[in-house]
Amino acid sequence: MKTLIVAAIRCSLMFLVPTVTYGISAQWDLDPTSGDWNTAVNWTPDGVPNGPADIATFGLSNTTDVSISEDTEVNGIIFTAAATNPYTITVTDFTLTISGVGITNNSGTFQDFETVGSGQIRFTNSSTAGNVLIGKQRIRLNKLFRQLHCW
Repeated sequence: MKTLIVAAIRCSLMFLVPTVTYGISAQWDLDPTSGDWNTAVNWTPDGVPNGPADIATFGLSNTTDVSISEDTEVNGIIFTAAATNPYTITVTDFTLTISGVGITNNSGTFQDFETVGSGQIRFTNSSTAGNVLIGKQRIRLNKLFRQLHCW
């Protein structure tokens, strides 16, 4: 009887572990409830891209001022051709880490990243960004150039 119970526990754990280990790749909603990146209902499927395997995708949206409200890491950020309204992603007193493929801007319009206070944007590993204009506390991306290596 004891081995039957142990076997049942092992089988049930086998189903729980995969749900914990998979990351969330999601697209920013057309009509999110707020501009907070870290609010799950602002993404489809519901869940915040915040892990080294996650991809955050931005397309057409009525809310394009997006802010980070906790330390966040993604493998990459993609702006689709539908992202015709420029986005501004603001990092205030937290860190946005881009640790994989980097940022891809297929929109044909500038996309802005800003830091405020002690906010930081970190490119790690082999992450890259398209054409980037870096000014004081601002990164601006457009589609024309493809390489910026940061480490």
